Amino acid sequence: MRAAVLTGAAILTLIAGCLPGLASAQDEADALDFIRMTGPLAGWAATAIREPGPNMLLRTTDGGVHWDDVTPPGAPGVSRPAVLTDLTAWLESSTLLQTSDAGRTWRSLGPLPMFRARGNGALFPVRGALDFIDERNGWRMMSAGTAGSEEVDIHRTADGGATWVQVARATPADESSGLPFGGNKSGITFLSATAGWVTGYQPGCGHTYLFATRDGGHTWRRQRLPLPARVKRWNGSTTSPMFFTARDGVLPVSLSYSVGNEYCEDGKTVVVIYVTRDGGATWTATTPVDGHGAPVWSFVDLAHGWIAGAGVLYRTADGGRRWTALPLPADFADIHQLDFVSPQVGWAVRGSVWTLKRTPGSLLKTVDGGHTWAPVAYTVSHR
Repeated sequence: MRAAVLTGAAILTLIAGCLPGLASAQDEADALDFIRMTGPLAGWAATAIREPGPNMLLRTTDGGVHWDDVTPPGAPGVSRPAVLTDLTAWLESSTLLQTSDAGRTWRSLGPLPMFRARGNGALFPVRGALDFIDERNGWRMMSAGTAGSEEVDIHRTADGGATWVQVARATPADESSGLPFGGNKSGITFLSATAGWVTGYQPGCGHTYLFATRDGGHTWRRQRLPLPARVKRWNGSTTSPMFFTARDGVLPVSLSYSVGNEYCEDGKTVVVIYVTRDGGATWTATTPVDGHGAPVWSFVDLAHGWIAGAGVLYRTADGGRRWTALPLPADFADIHQLDFVSPQVGWAVRGSVWTLKRTPGSLLKTVDGGHTWAPVAYTVSHR
C-alpha cells in the first residue's frame, strides 16, 4: 500500500554451504545494507556504503539467490530505495530518480528539495526519508540536529517527485506545525493523501514519540498510546507503522520502563505491537515481548508477525496475543533486519551495522515461518 524507506543495515556474501567466516574483498564490496522483498521471488536491495567507490542498487527475481546491479548509470552512490511495487521505486542520488521497469531505465526528476538551516537560512543538501502511497503522492522528511533534538523540513509531491512543496517544519523558534524540535525523528509514513505519522524517540520519562496528521502533513498532533499494565514510568521509541488495508495496521514500540528506581531507561525493555482497525485513529496494545538488544520486527498481516533481538526470535499467529520463542542458529544474535512476505517465507539479515568497513555477515532464509533457517549463498551480477 505504500513505498517507504525502512531502516536496515549490512548483509555480506555468504560462503556457499556454511555460515559466515572469512570474506574476500569482492564479498565485502557486495555486502548488502538494505533488503526489501515484494514477494517470494522479487525484491530490491542496496549494498553497503564503502570506500572506495559508490554503493549499488540491486534487484532479484529468484528469491535472493542472484542479484542484478540496477544502479542508475553515473550515480555517485544511492540511498535506500522507496519501493512501491515489483517495478516502481524512487531513490536519491545527486537528484531524485524513479524507475517503473524494475531498474532497467531511470528517470531523473530534477533537483531535490534543500534543507533550510535556521539562523542564516542557508540551503544545503540533506538526504531525506521518502514515503510514497502511489505513483504520484509522496512525502520527504529531512532532518538535522544533535542527539535528543532535530530540526525537520517536510515536503510533499503530487506529481511523482517532479515538484515539491514544503508543508511543515520544526525548529527551536518555529513549532507551529505541531511537530516539536525536541526528539529524534526516525521515519515518516502515510496511509492516504491526508493521514500520516512521524515516529521517533525523545529522552526523558513519559515520552512515547508519535505524531499524526490528518491534513496531508501541514499540521501534526501528538498521538497518545495506551500502556501495558506492567509499565509505569516509561520511555518509548516508535518505528514506522505498517498498514495492510485502509483500516488495518501495526505499530512497533520499544518501551523502557522503571523496575523500582527513579529512572525510566535503566530498567527493563519490552516490545509492544500496537494494532489499529480504524486507520490509525486509535491503537490497541498487544502482549509485550521482552526486549533484547535492538529488536527488529516483520509482519505480513494483522495475525502473523515476528520480533528478533539478541539471538531470540518470537512469532505470533494471533495478532500479538500470544508469542512463541523459536529455536535459532547460534549466530542469530546480530540479526538487524527481518523481511517476511508470507506466514512461511522470510529473510533475516545479519552483520555489523555500525561501521563502514563491514564485518562478514549473511543472508538467511526460512520457508517454515522461522522454525528453521538456511544460508543464502547469493551472487551479484555487475554492470
